[in-house]
Amino acid sequence: APAARQQFLDYARRAFPDQLKPRTLILISRNSPFYTQKFEPELRERDDQAIRDTIAGYEQLGYAALDTGTGYTIEDFGDRTHLTSTGGAKLAAVTAPKIQDLANQLGYLK
Repeated sequence: APAARQQFLDYARRAFPDQLKPRTLILISRNSPFYTQKFEPELRERDDQAIRDTIAGYEQLGYAALDTGTGYTIEDFGDRTHLTSTGGAKLAAVTAPKIQDLANQLGYLK
């Protein structure tokens, strides 16, 4: 909804000082497949679209943002949102390349 999107953008705009935004990586996580596998296809697509819209919104405001992915199993979650050690390892593997890209862009690895 347009009002909810505007509220999100207003919050995200103020969440960090402007000078920190280029050095901030926002990780967009997903829910455990224990729950999402029960979604109807339309709800799955809406969930995926919300992830894409959230990333686009953060990037529009100058942040780096990353969908941490869908390659997780039920065993990678301790509950609806919190990862187990196996899920954490997968998160690290997905996140590390983006962190390295950011570090290169910012000149930290010269």
